[in-house]
Amino acid sequence: MVAGLFLLVGGLLWLGAASNAAPVEPVAQSGYQPNFTLPTDYRETLTQYATVERPDARSRDIFISPGAAQMVANNSTARLPSGTTIVIEAHRLRGGQRDGIADNIHVAVKRDDWQTTDYQNAERAGDWNFFSFDPDTGQLTDERMFDCFDCHANNSRIDFIFSRGELATFGQRGEVVQSFCRLPDRLPCAP
Repeated sequence: MVAGLFLLVGGLLWLGAASNAAPVEPVAQSGYQPNFTLPTDYRETLTQYATVERPDARSRDIFISPGAAQMVANNSTARLPSGTTIVIEAHRLRGGQRDGIADNIHVAVKRDDWQTTDYQNAERAGDWNFFSFDPDTGQLTDERMFDCFDCHANNSRIDFIFSRGELATFGQRGEVVQSFCRLPDRLPCAP
């Protein structure tokens, strides 16, 4: 009986210590083999719909599949179709001028046929998958995509895309939307 009580108290102490531990980093999905490569000609084959500037000395160009842009132009509340690709290039700004791609090229792809091994982790944001590519080589980077899934996951009403408003405005005007987000880095601006 004393031994059982000792085990119970020890287990509770262990659980209490575990709850005070630092959060565990999500691990890469076992067997991760992404089924996507960066289109080398995305600037020519995709449609640029927005440029978003932020106070972090970054200017981000956002591109989308032309069919998806046309769909939103015809119906601003339409869900983006499977096969939609969105590419985000972040450019450094120095003295108000662009000075090269600052970070990895980020890509979101919507497909209804992703396999478990296509995802880097267990997080999901609808049918979207997220990737990061080296701007010089076009190769997939080892950047952790957990933050992308985590941030986009709770935004189903805007099809998980924070620049949905810019996309709808582009559809109405037919010209690249210039906007400013007062938040730095990749914090989401109000949709």
